[in-house]
Amino acid sequence: MSHPTRRTLLAAALFLALAGCAVTPPNASQTPLATPSITSVSPSPVASTPQESPTPSSTPSASNTVELAGNGLGGFTFGTAEKTVAQLLTQRLGAPDERTEGVLCELNDAAPWAATVTYGGLWVQYQAKTASKKAPRTLTAWGFQLAESFTAPLVMANDVPLDLNFAELKKQFPTGKLADSEFGDGGKIFTLADGLTFIGSGDRPDMVMAGPVSYCD
Repeated sequence: MSHPTRRTLLAAALFLALAGCAVTPPNASQTPLATPSITSVSPSPVASTPQESPTPSSTPSASNTVELAGNGLGGFTFGTAEKTVAQLLTQRLGAPDERTEGVLCELNDAAPWAATVTYGGLWVQYQAKTASKKAPRTLTAWGFQLAESFTAPLVMANDVPLDLNFAELKKQFPTGKLADSEFGDGGKIFTLADGLTFIGSGDRPDMVMAGPVSYCD
């Protein structure tokens, strides 16, 4: 499916589908994830001391959540080294489901190398400053597909609700800016003052994200 402006929304490369047209990153290749090996160690017997079982809590503590915010995620701001962010996400979300790498836009000779990893409905993007695969990358954007279940340990900064349509978002956040997408297909983009951005077609958003909304043209 082609759009009149022939633009591709890069930040939502893996998930966003506006007007029924799925968008995939150009010139990208999937990198298989290594399967971790498990080494069994037999512990030496030690004397056990009875301990009280902790009372389970239905609300995750701040130390094991991944907060999605307008300036980053997991307590890290955009620009943080990929290795630092990836280590925390692996600890709290487990190994990613997929990893996709490639030049961000094959139509732009100056486009940088980017890597996008997914954890269920969450995608996280890291970009380099050059087109080199070996160049260091930093956190540049994240997004969550609203059709997926949003569950712990994921939490939204400032408890921003994810079940509102565009009109309801504008009413609850009057300082936010509602604009048409640049696809020319009736899509909308609603940006909150803190940088959180809702993107979708029709009257409801399909995705919430933060970071630059990039186009390839």
